[in-house]
Amino acid sequence: MDLIRTTLFSALLAGALAAQNPTCTTVIDGVGCGPQLNVTFAPVGAAGNHFITVDVAALNPAGIGLMAWGTTPINVPLATGCNAYTDFLWGHFINPNANGAWSWSRSWPASALGTYRIQVAGLSQDLQGNLEITLTDCVVASCQ
Repeated sequence: MDLIRTTLFSALLAGALAAQNPTCTTVIDGVGCGPQLNVTFAPVGAAGNHFITVDVAALNPAGIGLMAWGTTPINVPLATGCNAYTDFLWGHFINPNANGAWSWSRSWPASALGTYRIQVAGLSQDLQGNLEITLTDCVVASCQ
């Protein structure tokens, strides 16, 4: 009888722990026109937390950028030939380094289940002073 209880308890405990650990994924949903965006998740500890890293390359080093997080898919063509694929729920301006790269990372707690769309815009001026806008692919980041 003790073996049955121990086996049952172990199975229930394993199931409960597995239910606490979300699976985090990324997928591209919308092709950009310039800078490259890479979003990754890495598990942290046994509590189901993750570390999210957002890396952008090929931005104009003399320009600025805007990281945008949203939840609603859109498809808005811009005059520059790029398309915006997410609404704006949260984000901030970014400053690329001398190589046109930028990186950002944060902890993603196991309790923060959800799906977000991430896209980065590069903003700069051409030689005539006209605004140039380039956009990365839109990456859908999800922890469920």
